[in-house]
Amino acid sequence: MAGVVSAHTLAVGCPRLDALAFGAEDFISDIGGRRTSEGREVLYARSRVVLAAKAAGLAALDQVVIDIRDDERFRRDAVEGRSLGY
Repeated sequence: MAGVVSAHTLAVGCPRLDALAFGAEDFISDIGGRRTSEGREVLYARSRVVLAAKAAGLAALDQVVIDIRDDERFRRDAVEGRSLGY
């Protein structure tokens, strides 16, 4: 949670940094939320991390899909992540 709140500061604070990564599962656990297949519960945080990365000229690494057998969910999540700028 603290990483999302401080995403911009972290992104510009270390010249050796190449990328920012968003860990949805850790984030949702930290705030006491629940993951859904739609992912609305992490949209703000996911967007904040990609915005901070891009503003600092860094690569942005998106969340993972932990249900490795759900190819359709993986595809939808990848399309959404790409639409957000990941």
